[in-house]
Amino acid sequence: MPNTTKIPQHPAKFSDPILVVINEVLAAESKRQGRLLRVLDPMAGVGRIHELDRQYVSETIGVEIETEWAMAHPGTEQGDATALRWPDGAFSVTISSPPYANRMADSFNARDNSRRITYKHLLGRDLTPGSGARLQWGNAYREWASRVLDEMIRVTEEGGLVCINISNHIRNFKEQPVSEWWRDKMIASGLKLEKSIPIRTSRMRFGENNAARVKNEWLFVMRKPLNKTKESRSK
Repeated sequence: MPNTTKIPQHPAKFSDPILVVINEVLAAESKRQGRLLRVLDPMAGVGRIHELDRQYVSETIGVEIETEWAMAHPGTEQGDATALRWPDGAFSVTISSPPYANRMADSFNARDNSRRITYKHLLGRDLTPGSGARLQWGNAYREWASRVLDEMIRVTEEGGLVCINISNHIRNFKEQPVSEWWRDKMIASGLKLEKSIPIRTSRMRFGENNAARVKNEWLFVMRKPLNKTKESRSK
């Protein structure tokens, strides 16, 4: 029998413009490698990663820490992005959109009927301990994100791609450098920057600073280097 469980709305899915750009990146990578790609999204939400064009992708696997959202697609499993179960180099590409560390992480209980666009309110319960969606921009978020990135790099094959879709946000009328942190952290972790792609998307117009939104999101496309032994053999 089909699963009739109602899936809670997710506040931060891959948008259509971002999926278009991701498909373009994967088309070029599939052509470069001469094969279809095995792709992992370790923070998959309701699983839009599974909508990628099968001209370029042999398999998509999603991991999502919240069980209800993991149930949205059979290609997604419940799990923790900081402790992935796959061996080193299992995927051609890892790609994900981490939480933006913005007001969607708010965890207060609303006492009125005003519209709330947060992970907690849309899920209908407190988030699972260990979820990065619980974290505002700060040291705890950066420590969590570092562990996630380490795992993404580990399970990506040498010469494969590690991609992050991320955005800054406005807090107290000041832009917070979340995107710059991810870009710099990826480079500091040994990845080679291939593309920084700005993507214009519709921005939410609710909540504090609703008239002050950053202009675009980013897709950072980076390559995991070959080790020196393999690199010398390929020359």
